[in-house]
Amino acid sequence: MGCEEAVLYSYGFATVASAIPAYAKKGDIIFVDKGVNFAIQKGLQASRSRVEWFEHNDVEDLERLLKEQETRDKKDPKKASTTRRFIIVEGLYANTADLCPLPRIMELKWKYKV
Repeated sequence: MGCEEAVLYSYGFATVASAIPAYAKKGDIIFVDKGVNFAIQKGLQASRSRVEWFEHNDVEDLERLLKEQETRDKKDPKKASTTRRFIIVEGLYANTADLCPLPRIMELKWKYKV
């Protein structure tokens, strides 16, 4: 493959279910679309992170959650500085075949420094 190290998974479920807990840990916050597939849900459970669910493809609901988190962060800036945040969506949802409004989600990501 032309690289020193690689991880090879034989099945997509294992990839998703193990990648999320590899990055997100207990104490992190993950904002997740309610429409994500089962493998992502299992990865979220394994991460032991705090999961905040937003309505499927609803960027206004995601922004509401991000604003609430911003308010909590202002109350405890020390904790906020050590808490990592993630947004998890699917580009093309496996369960519904809906496309993710990724440009708008990226705007929120930059606006709220997620």
